[in-house]
Amino acid sequence: MIESGSQCGDAIAAERRAATRQDRPTWNELPVLAGPAVMNLPSPADALAWRPYDESARHYDAFVEHPGFRDWIRSLESVSRSHGRPGPRLLDVGCGTGNSLAPLLGLGLDLAGCDPSPPMLGVARRKLGRQVKLTQAALPCLPKLGQFDVAWALNDVINLLLDPGHVAPAIASLAANLAPGGLVILDANTPATYSGFFAGVHTRRRSGRTYEWRGATASFSPGGLCEADLSVTDQAGATVGVRHVQRHHPAATLEAGFSHAGLQLVDVFGQDDLGRRQPRIDFSRDPKVIYVARKPQ
Repeated sequence: MIESGSQCGDAIAAERRAATRQDRPTWNELPVLAGPAVMNLPSPADALAWRPYDESARHYDAFVEHPGFRDWIRSLESVSRSHGRPGPRLLDVGCGTGNSLAPLLGLGLDLAGCDPSPPMLGVARRKLGRQVKLTQAALPCLPKLGQFDVAWALNDVINLLLDPGHVAPAIASLAANLAPGGLVILDANTPATYSGFFAGVHTRRRSGRTYEWRGATASFSPGGLCEADLSVTDQAGATVGVRHVQRHHPAATLEAGFSHAGLQLVDVFGQDDLGRRQPRIDFSRDPKVIYVARKPQ
C-alpha cells in the first residue's frame, strides 16, 4: 500500500486535507452514493481533471456511447487471460459510471470498482446493482482495497493525472492492490488524440440533446496539458458545459512508473478508433496505447 504521507508525498496529503468539495458547481441531479466512506480523493492538483465528471455524470453515458465498447472491454479481459491472470479478482480504477465493468458481468469474475465522483458512482450502482463492490477512491494514492488479479485504469484515467510527478505513485498504488503475479492494465492517450480529438469539434445528438465537444488545444506539445469544452443543449435550448483537462504522459514517463513500481512490462500495443489492436505502434495514428505489466510472484 502506498501511504499518502510517504511515496505519494507530504505535499499531496497536505493539499488533500486543505481541499474541500463545497465550491464545486453541480448541474447533475444524481444523489451522492450511499456506501463506503470516502477514502482517498484526487489531490487538488488533479481535481481540475476529475471535476467535470461530478458535474456531468447524468450526461456521460450518452456522450461516450460507442458500439464497439463492450467488445473492447472483453478483448482486454481476454488479454489478461492470455498473460496468465492468476485468478478472477478484477479492480476497475476510475470506473466512472461502470461502463468498463458492465461487459464483464456474468463472466465469473469477482469485480470491484472505485472512482472519486459520487455522482458517477451513483450511476454505476444503478447500472451494476449489488454485484460489484464500489468505493469512492482515486489515484494517485489508492488505499488498500484488496489483493486483485487485475487492476486496470481505462478510458483516460492516467491522463487525468495533471501532475507528471503523480504517475509513478499512481502506478505503484495499482501494484500495491495486486496479488503476486497480478496484472496492471492501463491505456494512455497519444499525440494522435491530443492533436485530433482535443483540437477539433465533434457533435452528436442523443435523446433530444445535442452534445458538442470543442477542442481548445491550439498547439500540442509532448507532455503538455490539453483542454476541450463539452456543452450539452436540451430541446428547450438550455445549455450547460464543462471544461475537460488532461495531460499527455510520454511513453518514457509511463515506463519509468512501471519500473519504479517493480512491475515487468509484458505487452504494449496501439489500438485504432474501433479498439482494434495494431501490429506496430504509431503515436501519430493510434489514439491509445495499452500497457500490460505483471507483479512478480
